[in-house]
Amino acid sequence: MTARGAGGTVRAMRPHRLVTAAVAVGALMAPRAVPAQPRAPHAGVATAAPHAGVATAPHAGVATAPLRFTYVAGHKARYVTTTVQTLPNQGGRSVTSATIEVETAAVHPDGSAGQRMRVVRMDITGAGVPAAARDQIVRGMTGVTMEYTQDSRGRITERHAPTGVSDDMRPFVDGVVQTLDQLSPQLPEAPVAVGSTWHDHRTVHLAPGGAANLDMDQDVTYTLREIRPAPGGGRSVVVGVAMTFATGSGANIAGVPLRGNGQATGDMTLDLGHGALSSSRSTGAMTLHMTVQGRNLDVESRFENDLQTEALPH
Repeated sequence: MTARGAGGTVRAMRPHRLVTAAVAVGALMAPRAVPAQPRAPHAGVATAAPHAGVATAPHAGVATAPLRFTYVAGHKARYVTTTVQTLPNQGGRSVTSATIEVETAAVHPDGSAGQRMRVVRMDITGAGVPAAARDQIVRGMTGVTMEYTQDSRGRITERHAPTGVSDDMRPFVDGVVQTLDQLSPQLPEAPVAVGSTWHDHRTVHLAPGGAANLDMDQDVTYTLREIRPAPGGGRSVVVGVAMTFATGSGANIAGVPLRGNGQATGDMTLDLGHGALSSSRSTGAMTLHMTVQGRNLDVESRFENDLQTEALPH
């Protein structure tokens, strides 16, 4: 039995393998850095319509400050990321870990920066992860370098084709590039005070191979939790995030249509003075609705994401 997708005819998977693959792909789009549910605004505090970058109005007399990244050319950061995903039944528990390095290659006159990210190490473990798929992803992602431009509000304004990528991994890596926005929130346009919230909406495209296509619509609410001194000078901010996400029309894997939705909450710490993410944590859940070989399947999975800064090697 075969299924035909954008890349031609592919061999059909067993239902549990197909579900495992679909949820694993979806987990890549789950927020890597998002906070506890935002507190309800105080009575009498006006809130703006949830347009991207528009913040709620703070109390009169409350000190506000603009949130902007100040990039430093040559600044390097090394991160260790871990994603733990739990699937029902045969899917079991899987762990994806990676070490990545991000360098600010150049700072532009408008305050934006050319960033370079390299995948130093990647590994995937779990009973539900086929060995061949694991080896392909680990081998294909290790050493990949991605370059992009990031403005002073943290928005990715330009992406460049990754280097060091094999042809069979190109669609997968291109999808990962689309998720770079999750390494930083979109900072608000106007000055904000602690407790203020702002909103963002984005669509992330992920095509992990010619026979799969996933678009994920994401709605994010950010909350400024804390402003504090940063190590080495400048300011750090703790930002909370609450995210909901859902697959767009036409989502499929191995030619099998699917629908999915989920939510995640967490927090991130940002070093504004160096234009860098310091740490992040998030937890969430996703539900997939699929019909496989005549069977209707509703599969729920849970995930935990953690990112921490690691000392650079000498």
